[in-house]
Amino acid sequence: MPAGLALLLSLYRTAWLSLAIGLIFCFLFASTRKQAAVLTLGALAAVVVAITVTPFADVISDRLATFGAGGEDGSARERLEQYLTLWNLPDSSLLGVGFSTSDVGSAGAMATDGTIISAWLAMGIVIGLICVCALLWAALKMVISSWRDGPREAVVIGAIGCGSLVQLPLANIASGELGFLFWTFAMLAAVGPSTHGSKGAP
Repeated sequence: MPAGLALLLSLYRTAWLSLAIGLIFCFLFASTRKQAAVLTLGALAAVVVAITVTPFADVISDRLATFGAGGEDGSARERLEQYLTLWNLPDSSLLGVGFSTSDVGSAGAMATDGTIISAWLAMGIVIGLICVCALLWAALKMVISSWRDGPREAVVIGAIGCGSLVQLPLANIASGELGFLFWTFAMLAAVGPSTHGSKGAP
């Protein structure tokens, strides 16, 4: 419940969606169904407490209500406008502007939301598309590994992969704290289950 309250207070809806998809994925497997049920109950309890007891109830309620806002969601409109802006830039949309960073507040640079926008802006539409496809492949491999292997650890890796697929168009999963989480679990999926002993060994 404390973790759920902290997540709600972050007002980071992309993380909320990622958690929801990860829990749904865990419900598909017997090895993680019980833990997923406990986490779901904890998350629901955190929501109830947050909107009834805490002094942040109005803010959190308004944020939860935006899920049904559709076209009225300002954040969604801003993300769409970023694609239009990049498409209308004749040079940077093709070649990219590189990986140099600038202060959005002081330099007037365009804010970037999502891995697709970040890759497009930094590397251009061609190389950026290759990068995004590689990230999609890594996330899908995380999901596939859970179906193949089956143990609880593999299912958790798959749940992280599902969450990454949700976050990819909305947040930058390749860098920062999200990148650390994504690449750690992507590597675990690539390595696969550990094998003890060689063939024919006891």
